[in-house]
Amino acid sequence: MSMFLAPRTGLGVGFYEMNCLIDLRCRLEAEGLNLCCQGARSEVWPSGRLRQFTNGRLGYVLAPTPPGDAFEEVDLFAPAQPCEIGSIEQQREAVLRFHGPRRQPG
Repeated sequence: MSMFLAPRTGLGVGFYEMNCLIDLRCRLEAEGLNLCCQGARSEVWPSGRLRQFTNGRLGYVLAPTPPGDAFEEVDLFAPAQPCEIGSIEQQREAVLRFHGPRRQPG
């Protein structure tokens, strides 16, 4: 998959789709622009396993679910409304809030 933003190009394949998407969003945010796709929603993030099984195409909506229910999956590149998206920093903060702080081994 290739994503173009003249005059720059970002490339990502399979597992690295989200990295490519973040790189593109970072470049756009630096210019005051946003990408309106599901992968830019602050509460959407793919797990490593989901990245592997879907070639980086799907992400989970990180919302509380009843025990035994699966997380909603969305196509990271599907359109999203401008009111649904957040910055890369807002997305990072939402993921950390959902999963909690990373514990140090030991």
